[in-house]
Amino acid sequence: MKQWCGPILLGVLLLPLALTAQYNDILLLVTVKDPGGEPLPYPMIKLVDQNNPTGDAYHLLGDGKGLIEHRLTGVSGQPRVYEIEVIAEGHLSEFLRLDATGMDLTSQTSEVWTFEMDIHIRKGSAEQVGPQGVTRCWYVHKTNEFKCEGRVKKAITIKRSNDPDLIARLAMIAAEDAKGGVMVYGYLRDHWSDAGIADGEINIMRLDIPGEEKVIRTNEFGFYAFTLGYDRIIHLRYTAVGMVPKILVLDLLGIPKSDREGGYGTNIDVRLFEPIPGEDLSFLEKPMGRARYVAESGRLDWDHSVSTPIIRQLDEILRRNRKR
Repeated sequence: MKQWCGPILLGVLLLPLALTAQYNDILLLVTVKDPGGEPLPYPMIKLVDQNNPTGDAYHLLGDGKGLIEHRLTGVSGQPRVYEIEVIAEGHLSEFLRLDATGMDLTSQTSEVWTFEMDIHIRKGSAEQVGPQGVTRCWYVHKTNEFKCEGRVKKAITIKRSNDPDLIARLAMIAAEDAKGGVMVYGYLRDHWSDAGIADGEINIMRLDIPGEEKVIRTNEFGFYAFTLGYDRIIHLRYTAVGMVPKILVLDLLGIPKSDREGGYGTNIDVRLFEPIPGEDLSFLEKPMGRARYVAESGRLDWDHSVSTPIIRQLDEILRRNRKR
């Protein structure tokens, strides 16, 4: 299955991955604290995923207790190197390089590697130079473990843990992957807590044939997966009870048959939030992004002229209200 290249955006994560039926996940649990050990509310990590050949970076916002949780899904045959910058307002950044290239991705398992990190960062401005050096963690195939060295290595605990969601996700992805076409999968999450939203809905509507609609529900962990056929324009509306919907458009017209072999796949993680008193969110009634086929690259890609202005407007509102 081909990769679907595209940007990765705060609020709507568009993470392209080539898909197979074998996964071996890494769960990041990053708690950001000050030098005295007090959690710093609403920190952020900037993550560059080398699974993405464009090298795009994306940002993930933590909660009020300084916790950032994120799942990294590995795919057989792809590099697994992650560059992570830990950021908090008024503090110096810390950096982590996570290299998992030696991990075995050929077997299905209900276990994942969990990286629990207490990152202590010092006060300072963005113009100041932070501590020299990067903490590095890498997988050692011979011992089937990770090793770390650098400034914050003592604050990192690495272990295997059971993930009750993984088997369910594998089954859904494998079933959809077998259909061919354009597979869309991901999580519907709460923007502030990052918790999965169970029984959320994705309304799938064809804009080229009005009246044709299908509803997909997320599972108990907020996960979903479905496959779309070619030669249609799809309107995706992500929604949950009491939350502001978000809308995407996928234009699947004009894809040559020569480029359809193996299908396409993309991971779209969407974060929703409740209405914010005093804020006009009517601009979200329009699509936040539109993807279409690009003949020069043979890929589906996102139109930045559509997504960038909306994302910037939404980011400003969320920054203003994140400490409410």
